[in-house]
Amino acid sequence: MVLAVMLCLDTAPAQTQVAVIANDSVPADSITRGELLDMYSGDIQRWSNGLPVVLTDLKERGEVRDTFFAFLGKPPSRMKSLWLKRMLSGDGDPPQTLDSEHDMLHK
Repeated sequence: MVLAVMLCLDTAPAQTQVAVIANDSVPADSITRGELLDMYSGDIQRWSNGLPVVLTDLKERGEVRDTFFAFLGKPPSRMKSLWLKRMLSGDGDPPQTLDSEHDMLHK
């Protein structure tokens, strides 16, 4: 199983950087913002080697989570709606939710 963990870092109010942290077995050195959005919206569910893309999300609303979804160009409420639609249609599950940034880095 492949695990991709997405982490957003807010370095300053005027500058935001987004880092994508992935398991060593992920067969990609980099991904575009569009690919990241496609992964989080469920349009991309497998890596090029056929292994599943497994995503995580922070449970609580907060600056890091909100900044990450702003980077994707979709508010968390819109993403939740997309995940619910996919789940109800049997086309995928929402990302696993973790309690903190520390938990996300550990995972």
